[in-house]
Amino acid sequence: MAERAQPARDPAKDCDIVVVGTGITESLLATLLVRDGYSLFIIDTEAFYGGECTSLDIREMWKRYRWTDEQKHLDFLYRVDPSDVEELKTGPEPPAVFTEPAQKGTKAPQWLIPLVPKFLMADGDLTKYLRKIFPDREGNPGILLAQIGGSFVVTGGKPYRVPTTPSEAAFSSLLTLSQKYLMRGLLQYIAGYKEEDPSTHNGLNLDQITAQELFDKYSIDSTTASFIGHAMALYQDDAYLTGTARDTVNRIILYVRSMAVNGPSPYVFPYYGLREIPERFSMETARRGSQYALNTKVGEVVYENGVVAGLKYKNQFVSKDETVVKAKKVISSPSHLLGKPDASKLRKTGKLVRAVCLITRPIKGIGEAHSAQIIIPASQCGRKNDIYISVIGHLHNACPKGYQVCNVSTIVEDPNGNPLAELEPGLKVIGLGNGFLDKNEEKFVSVVDLYEPAPEKPQDNLFITKSYDASTHFESCIEDVQRVYKEVTGKDLDLSTLE
Repeated sequence: MAERAQPARDPAKDCDIVVVGTGITESLLATLLVRDGYSLFIIDTEAFYGGECTSLDIREMWKRYRWTDEQKHLDFLYRVDPSDVEELKTGPEPPAVFTEPAQKGTKAPQWLIPLVPKFLMADGDLTKYLRKIFPDREGNPGILLAQIGGSFVVTGGKPYRVPTTPSEAAFSSLLTLSQKYLMRGLLQYIAGYKEEDPSTHNGLNLDQITAQELFDKYSIDSTTASFIGHAMALYQDDAYLTGTARDTVNRIILYVRSMAVNGPSPYVFPYYGLREIPERFSMETARRGSQYALNTKVGEVVYENGVVAGLKYKNQFVSKDETVVKAKKVISSPSHLLGKPDASKLRKTGKLVRAVCLITRPIKGIGEAHSAQIIIPASQCGRKNDIYISVIGHLHNACPKGYQVCNVSTIVEDPNGNPLAELEPGLKVIGLGNGFLDKNEEKFVSVVDLYEPAPEKPQDNLFITKSYDASTHFESCIEDVQRVYKEVTGKDLDLSTLE
């Protein structure tokens, strides 16, 4: 388990920007801004880096999911200032099977359990930023990224490997014989498309036709279109069909390029857990002079004449009262604004339900794959939104040998129903349908509200990131980084200029 951070012992100095939160979005923004010369103060209530985008030890999982709100609150108060707590009442500990060595003289089980079912695209923007900011001698990301063993889509309740080349499409059992031929033609068109060469466009303007019109051009039926749109272009619902074909084609190209880079799937994952990414970003920002305060109570944003002037926070080493750090701008994750006056500047966009499952049996249908991303298209389970399943094991240091960590998630569609029931098709795929849980297995369920900045939010120098969506990867996170970076600096983010 990572060591708990202690609150900074010195008062924060005035700075250009306060960054509230240490998720991957906020941490990458902080890294980019400090490299631009901005002075930063980075603060988080958690005692570890990453927020939701982190990997936790088994004891941290128990504390997060098994402790009562009162126990969590007392623990937080104790971490911030032990003198505020008369008696620390801790919650339950995990069973010995999860923490004790299997045999005398052997090591205790090691766990790095990711909280979100997200991987990195091997040729995606987050991987490119890691390669640019933390290059090794060969120009690869200095953070060790391990392959994910397979990419699968569920049809008829069974996972099938996703074909990504014309030849794979021809042999896939997912499609009918005629649709194999037609999909092969579409993939050949996309593979040969060159923007500067009109002869490769087949008379199509990708900016003027919809994705549905592109599919119609190649006689792609609704089943194959659902497969392409959800398993390759990685859309969460069918709204993309009325959007431009350009975005769909670009997403398919990213998928295929990532497959070419990585091999068995387009996905990679940090070898030492998801938390390694924000931790490395924090090291980079600290090296460049940023101030940090983890495990610290975050207060309200301070305004003067309607514009950000700083942030309140409590540092028991400085004062029993709240301290104010002066700053010209504040960047905050939505979760740190809840319950405060600035919560009115958020717009709720939905709910997300997740189940982190620790299982002891292989998953049927994925063969010898040691890890996997499995997508259940909405059309396969009578829903509007897809269900996502990520699978990693001991080869990714997520769990001891004999276990797999499966994270099942989707958007909640029935606000008055049971959110866990909406995961049932995904839980069945991993063998946990109908509430089944075998001996020495565990399931941690959470329901998370999703937020984004309200469209009517004033221009007050408070910049708000978005909640992490249900998608399989971090590309939407990078889009959010680009949005906030431009709002803060007034300029577009250009990856080619990073040094």
